[in-house]
Amino acid sequence: MDIKKEGLEMKKMFMLSTVALFSLTSFSLAVEAEETSTSISPDSPLYETTREIEEVVYDLTEEVENKVDLQTEYAENRLEEAEEQLEQGDAEQAEELLEEVTEHEQETETVIEETEAAGEDVSALREKLIEKMSLRREKMTALMSRENLPEQAKRGMAKALENQERALTKALAALETSDLEVEDLDDVIDDIDDQEEDMLEAEIAALEAVDESEEALLEEMEEEAEEQQKEAEEKQAEAQKKAAEKQEKAEEKAAEQLKKAEEKQQEALEKAEEQREKAEEKVAEKREKAEAKAEKRGK
Repeated sequence: MDIKKEGLEMKKMFMLSTVALFSLTSFSLAVEAEETSTSISPDSPLYETTREIEEVVYDLTEEVENKVDLQTEYAENRLEEAEEQLEQGDAEQAEELLEEVTEHEQETETVIEETEAAGEDVSALREKLIEKMSLRREKMTALMSRENLPEQAKRGMAKALENQERALTKALAALETSDLEVEDLDDVIDDIDDQEEDMLEAEIAALEAVDESEEALLEEMEEEAEEQQKEAEEKQAEAQKKAAEKQEKAEEKAAEQLKKAEEKQQEALEKAEEQREKAEEKVAEKREKAEAKAEKRGK
């Protein structure tokens, strides 16, 4: 068994060394060919190779934080590549790359959820995810505001922003829920400590009152136990109530953010419709003036 395990470790190390060497060679060639880019252009002959290297490196990565960092890097690369394709006029390729940005973000969330399900604290990872997604959202919004942007690119960008909005809302709600669970756990631990102290004090009191009758002592202990149980139930009910209230606030906050986003989108649509109507009015006005001039000339 030890020999087999050692062989697997050696095989893994060999694969990692091979990937690392191949990555260095490929990226050195890419840098010479494309000095002005931080990622390999989809038009480069090395592009498919670098994408394959990304997959291999990710598959061989075990640390959760490193997996999250890699997916973040890949999402940023796809966004940069999409921007490059837009500048070159390839809206279809840009739309595909924007879809891949969403896929990388979804994979990041999946990794975090699986880690959280295993009982690990993922608050820091989720905060990093939200921060990076927000930065990419700003960049995508700036891209969408460009003049002469093809309609296909606008649709792809709007879809990507919509998917990202849902992902951000989900991540924010999960982060707030996670914080609530940690706070509730601390409250429960404090309650348990308080109960243990109360029970210890009750036992000491019982020992000091050993000269009393056995029946009276038992009655007193039973009353104290009942009282402690009642207090514990009340504290538990109060903790559950607080957790429910905080959860409700978190959901309301997420809903409010979504509502604001929808309102902004509606305002933009209304503004565009208003501008279109004004443009039509100006065209009609110019047409009327032209017809009037033509009529005067005819007379």
